[in-house]
Amino acid sequence: ELLDKVRLCNAGWEEFDLLNTRYYPRYSPKSDDFVIILTTSNHVANSENTIRLKELEFSEFRFEAAIEGEFKEDRYPTSKVLELKKRAQVIFVKNDLTGRWVNGTIAKIEFISEAHVEIKLQNGEIHKLEKTVWENRKYKIDRSSGKIVSEVIGTFTQYPIKLAWAITIHKSQGLTFDKVVIDMGMGAFVNGQAYTALSRCRSLKGIALKKRMRPEDIISDERVLRFHFAEQVLYDIPENESGG
Repeated sequence: ELLDKVRLCNAGWEEFDLLNTRYYPRYSPKSDDFVIILTTSNHVANSENTIRLKELEFSEFRFEAAIEGEFKEDRYPTSKVLELKKRAQVIFVKNDLTGRWVNGTIAKIEFISEAHVEIKLQNGEIHKLEKTVWENRKYKIDRSSGKIVSEVIGTFTQYPIKLAWAITIHKSQGLTFDKVVIDMGMGAFVNGQAYTALSRCRSLKGIALKKRMRPEDIISDERVLRFHFAEQVLYDIPENESGG
């Protein structure tokens, strides 16, 4: 109900008071916590990940992706060069075919060497990681059959993870977490940003706000609201009034 008020830009002071019960400006996740920080900018997220990695007193290992054929940099699913240490917090960027994790699962590096990486999940399970191949496909119409066919024009091979003590709110879309720290920085600057951040967490008690949520953080998109309420009115019309 609270999220719906935020989504529809109907949140009042009662809703903001409830959200701000989660205001913990000095909260800092412990090294063994599976907590992720959601930020408004890439700079803040990258800085946090760099600092936290340097703080780990373990050897650093670098893993460079194997790129073949055509694969544009802005399409890379993870870092071309992964810099990892034991105990580093990472997030998976691809579902596991056997269901051990999904895109967005947080894990810790349990063991690492030049040829071997093991991760520990929040449930305590430890798994050896294998590199994953992403394909860049080109689609075209087969003139002889009239069907759409595809061909692989490039591949990107890398471990399906990236550092994730922090990620941007934008890149968290579609993901779900148990515990998040939301750092809005100077405040939301685009419609839906606050809602996206808040709705990444499974529960209100799993959220820690670095800054209080403010009415100006709830930025509406009038086009979306018009569409939503028009659709709602359409489906609320009784049959005897709609001619049905």
